[in-house]
Amino acid sequence: MAANTVPIFTKTPNVGVVNIFTAELDLDNPTASAVVFTAAADGSVLKRIRVKGIGASTTAGLIHIWLVRSSVYYLYKQIVVTAATPSATVASFEATETLNLYLASGDTVEVACSKNEDFDVTAEGEDY
Repeated sequence: MAANTVPIFTKTPNVGVVNIFTAELDLDNPTASAVVFTAAADGSVLKRIRVKGIGASTTAGLIHIWLVRSSVYYLYKQIVVTAATPSATVASFEATETLNLYLASGDTVEVACSKNEDFDVTAEGEDY
């Protein structure tokens, strides 16, 4: 019986950053999404995604996360955005989602918002 007897460790950090601001209404074939993470030649693991509202305010909405494989979009997760109006005593919207998503070579992860609001999205992962 063949078995992998050698542990596999990641080699390189892979951090992607993108700004999103255009509403995406099509969850099957998005056109306003942006690539935030690309898997390496030997595959990658996407550990977490962090979303930070950077506009004057946010209203209730969603951040959509797709896994894209061979040009096919798979809606993987949605993060709920809560209303916030930043001030000297109120922080802007922020959310961190732990994924631990293993990706094959060539896979990408794309993100978009459900409303015309401004967000920075950071994807933290590692390459094999």
